[in-house]
Amino acid sequence: MAVYPSFFALYPAFERTSKVRALQLSNGVRPLPMWTAYFLFDLCFVLAVSIAYTVTISMQFPYWEGPEYMFPVCLFYGITAILIGYIISTRAASQLSSFLWTLGFSCLTYFALALAYTVSFVPPPKVSRGAGKN
Repeated sequence: MAVYPSFFALYPAFERTSKVRALQLSNGVRPLPMWTAYFLFDLCFVLAVSIAYTVTISMQFPYWEGPEYMFPVCLFYGITAILIGYIISTRAASQLSSFLWTLGFSCLTYFALALAYTVSFVPPPKVSRGAGKN
């Protein structure tokens, strides 16, 4: 889940570094339809990954109540990852750097989420009552 969003930054970075986007824009391609086409194309892959992940989770844990909640979570995660990949691809120097920056950002947010989830469930320290009284 942290690796596949990095691939969404490759093609926009390639177009920017090879000056294809400048050629498209000079020939009359408007930015909004261009980015919408990118997004809709990448959304097909996000839908496929979200469906496959939801089916896999529901098969692995048949008694888990609520695998239907995984689909919108994965879908919104994928949409967010597409947009983050696009933002990074507009600033990165090359395709490889856009891929690695997006991968690093995804891994960093994964570890931050794991840390926040773990820290929020740490039990409070036990306080012994009557300590120090003789």
